[in-house]
Amino acid sequence: MKLGFFTMPIHPLDKDWRVTLKEDREAFILADELGFTEAYCGEHVTDQAENITSCALFLSWIAKDIKRMRLGTGTINLPNSHPAAVAGQIAMLDHMLDGRFNFGISPGGLLSDAEIFGNLDADRNAMFVEGIDAVLKIWEGRPPYTIEGRFWKITTERTMMTEIGQGIIAKPLFLILRFIYEHIVSNWGWSILLLTIVLNVAMLPTRIQMMKSSLKMQRIQPEMEVIKAKYAKYKTTDPRKQEMQREIMDLQKREGVNMFGGCLPMLIQWPLLFGFYRMLGNVIELRQAHWLWLPDLSAPDPWHILPISVVISMFLTQYLTPSPGMDPAQQKMMAFTMPAVFGFMMWNYGSGLSLYWACGNFIGVATQLVINRSSMGREMRERAAKRAAKRTGGKIINARR
Repeated sequence: MKLGFFTMPIHPLDKDWRVTLKEDREAFILADELGFTEAYCGEHVTDQAENITSCALFLSWIAKDIKRMRLGTGTINLPNSHPAAVAGQIAMLDHMLDGRFNFGISPGGLLSDAEIFGNLDADRNAMFVEGIDAVLKIWEGRPPYTIEGRFWKITTERTMMTEIGQGIIAKPLFLILRFIYEHIVSNWGWSILLLTIVLNVAMLPTRIQMMKSSLKMQRIQPEMEVIKAKYAKYKTTDPRKQEMQREIMDLQKREGVNMFGGCLPMLIQWPLLFGFYRMLGNVIELRQAHWLWLPDLSAPDPWHILPISVVISMFLTQYLTPSPGMDPAQQKMMAFTMPAVFGFMMWNYGSGLSLYWACGNFIGVATQLVINRSSMGREMRERAAKRAAKRTGGKIINARR
């Protein structure tokens, strides 16, 4: 069972405001520690008892102390704020929370707030509708926006300078996936699959570059081993060991091998993949969203098909990818251990995240099969087999011909 709570904290009128704010903060932290999944906070500007005047500001204050819960505004009273200010501040808060944010809105119910903001006699419901429409248009549109309604006119047409970023309002996370859902395929499951394919195709050049760097390193391994054998009789602290390192570096430079060439492409793609991982684990739109046998993409797969698919796809990836620099026994252990660990992790994660992970793995398997059939792949497998045979005294372990 998932638990959440909403609070519009009420405190004695004569209590120190600093104390009440700390008490409210501690309540949210306690809820997070107790396993609550989400928490919402309200706001009033003209109420001394309910004295959180900005729920967004309060949530930003406690964001770093909340480790698991989603946080939500409960609510932003749209008639009392300019839509452009709401769009910019909420986008910033969404990034601060890594997407663990629910955007709660309303026309506001406290009449003294309405009076002080000058809309007591206005049609606040109409202001509310126009306000949220304007916020969404800002997030979905491009500057200078040019949004004109009954209550607000929003544009940066006269002052925008794109070369320095002036006149541009930040957008929240999740927009690419939402664009696919709204304009290409109206199902969150298929949208996740399509975006996973796009991301993997975009990352394909880095994967090929890693393979090329690995192959170059394999080609000079025999010469590197000769150099290491030459200095093997010296202790690690012997200054002549530095000469060994210089010879190895000269060899790598001469053959055009960059020892970090296989790592840099990985460093480029990991932030993108990690961001996608965090986003899928937190977006509220996946709640009750179905796909094929999955009734809710935010909940674990009830049939555990996706976690099992993660295990199988990771095993195939380990099995098909040549690893000539790894000890065969260690390689065999990793081929079973890593899939088991990730399968266990995915067992209770949201099925939307498992869908992304399994799909990405199977794309990786297909890519590796194609690479293995290329001249580069064949050479890598041959070298891997030779090194494995050498390490095991002629017996080849886990080498696929």
